[in-house]
Amino acid sequence: MLNKVYNTTAVSDIVSNTIKERQAPAVHTSRCRTLQRGGFAFGEDMGEKRCSKCGDVKPVGEFAKGRAQCKGCRKKHNQEYNKTHSVQTRAQRRRYYYQHQEECQARSLACHHANAEKNNIRRREHYQTHLEQEKLSRRRWCIEKRAEIKAHKREYYLAHIPEHKNLSRQHYLSHVEQYKAWSRQRYAKQLSVDEHFTLAQRDFVRTFWGNRCAICDEPQKVGGRQMPIDHWNPLSDGHPLTMNNAVLLCGSCNAWKKDHYPAAVLDAVTLDEIEVKIQRQAEAWEQCAVGRIA
Repeated sequence: MLNKVYNTTAVSDIVSNTIKERQAPAVHTSRCRTLQRGGFAFGEDMGEKRCSKCGDVKPVGEFAKGRAQCKGCRKKHNQEYNKTHSVQTRAQRRRYYYQHQEECQARSLACHHANAEKNNIRRREHYQTHLEQEKLSRRRWCIEKRAEIKAHKREYYLAHIPEHKNLSRQHYLSHVEQYKAWSRQRYAKQLSVDEHFTLAQRDFVRTFWGNRCAICDEPQKVGGRQMPIDHWNPLSDGHPLTMNNAVLLCGSCNAWKKDHYPAAVLDAVTLDEIEVKIQRQAEAWEQCAVGRIA
């Protein structure tokens, strides 16, 4: 064997330098040397990585755990894969859902509750930008599921009859005048009479007559039911409720007049006075309408 000759001074220098390096305090730098392994960057920064797909250096939060590609590149790759393998992915998702149905439903419900506000805003924006499409799709769905919807409503109503009755009663008591107007309109429609008496006209008639009966001049009772607005000439003979045919009557006078013409139940003096007031009422309403338009 050949004897290796070493330079004693060089060996001693190497040993002394090694000892110094070990004894010296560790110096941490913000950036260290980059090692490329299969397109993955190690050590470029303690909180950064280089994407193997796009080559950009991004924060670690942009990468899934154990992935060399960033989330954006992974998303694009998954979208392209789903387009080219749509049938396989749908079958796979359906199979997974049936195998883990309870888990998927619980996860979906938790995600819905956690992002309820965002989902509502997104749905509202989508509905406003696709209004016609949404209406058509809903109408088509209702037509296709008409029997199921009807059966579901019937079952729900039968299971909550007392609640429905209470709600209907409360709504009627808080909208009595509106229900009366609807009833008059239905009756007028049965008689083929075109009647469109608005709530504004109703309030104007009550104000004009001072909440007093046109025949007996009886005032409205405090806390009692409102006086009905009656047809001065009967609706049964084709006279719709207009400002030229609307009067405020108490319950007894309204029941006494019934569907008779005023000339058949009133004297000439009272008849002339009321008809003059009705004419003034129509003129005052026209002036108010002109003022609102102006």
